[in-house]
Amino acid sequence: LFLMVVLQVFISLVIGLFLLSLGFVCACYVFFKFIHSPRYSVVYVGEKYAIEKEIDKELRFPMSEFVSALGNIMTRKSFRQEFRLPDLDLHAPLQKFMRTHPHHFLPYAASAYIYHTERNEQKATELYEFAHQLADEYPEVNRPFISLLPRHDQFFVDSCNAELSELVPKTIWTIQGLFYSTHDDPSPIDLQSSVVRLEDGDIIIINPLQFNRQKNSDEIIESINSLGDVAAIISSTATHGIAIEECHKIWPNAKLFGTHEGNKHGNPRLPWSGFLRESEQLFEPDLFHYQIKGQNWNETVFYHPATKVLLGLADLGISPLHSFRSWSMVAYCLSMGMWRGSKTTSIALQNYQTIMITDREAFRESWAGVLLLDVEAIVLGHGGILKGNQASQQLRESLLWIIESSQGLSLFEKIYLPPLYAFKVGIPSL
Repeated sequence: LFLMVVLQVFISLVIGLFLLSLGFVCACYVFFKFIHSPRYSVVYVGEKYAIEKEIDKELRFPMSEFVSALGNIMTRKSFRQEFRLPDLDLHAPLQKFMRTHPHHFLPYAASAYIYHTERNEQKATELYEFAHQLADEYPEVNRPFISLLPRHDQFFVDSCNAELSELVPKTIWTIQGLFYSTHDDPSPIDLQSSVVRLEDGDIIIINPLQFNRQKNSDEIIESINSLGDVAAIISSTATHGIAIEECHKIWPNAKLFGTHEGNKHGNPRLPWSGFLRESEQLFEPDLFHYQIKGQNWNETVFYHPATKVLLGLADLGISPLHSFRSWSMVAYCLSMGMWRGSKTTSIALQNYQTIMITDREAFRESWAGVLLLDVEAIVLGHGGILKGNQASQQLRESLLWIIESSQGLSLFEKIYLPPLYAFKVGIPSL
């Protein structure tokens, strides 16, 4: 009996070791097939992994590594602000590129931008001028990047005139200006608000700017008031809510609506009128809103059926080809992998969506309804308007990687891509 028990234990151990070995072999196979050579890029979201080498070869510059380095800088900047780490060096990730590619202006322009955000204008000016010097002295190596070379008024901008334009006569207007992420932000980014006139003559503002911080603040506020009474102000995404507070001071009687009830867009003391839900349409039949579920920003888009215009698309649709007023927005597109040399598209998503999209099925289903709409123009929240029959197609193409089931991620890829992104931008090193 004792021998039989020993034999059974031995057989169990052998089977266990066999299964363990088999699991190890399978894990190695999966690692080398999917992780070592992944199918999808985490640098250029939505693209195949091979595009990283294609872009590097085209530009004759390690752009994929550079994008990751810029992403690391943005992460360091966030860590320094959130956790009060003043000694965290923002320039370290760029040193390698300055050593290995001393004739390229891009690393120096990026470093100049960081100094500008740190309010070290002397150092920022020195590096800005050196970047231009490199672009002049070495035109051949810098030609692929020349569209990224900052202009002086674009690089050192801290305020500008907001510009109101009529998109649809007497119905829809856009306002381009600068958006400040903090009350003392030295490097604001481009933002485009939308104004819609309802049938009753009142107007609503979607994705608002801090209108009182624009250079022509009195003029732009007066222009908005001339369009009608401001009935509502809507923040279409969680990260743009800071402007709501400033707008409430200008139009205290306007109703305030947001999309993120959890943190109330960082302004819990404001007299919110509500938070948008797709089951409760507040402005129909003039305007319908669609929640894009499955992502952390709680972004919501708006459709004006009478004019076939889609509005409110903020962080889920950015045009890296747009002529931005602020180089901060150019740096943002670079760091998020949206600028891709000749492969740059008219609309793209940030590479951090790899971790920000938490429920891909819900995300896909949300977009399915939006992409069925008859759209003739799309107003992008960070600047630019897509027009014509190609507008919907361009939006669809930017989302193919997630809305097409044939291009969907396997369960294993859903598990490993987020940490792979984290390693790419160097989060563990911090």
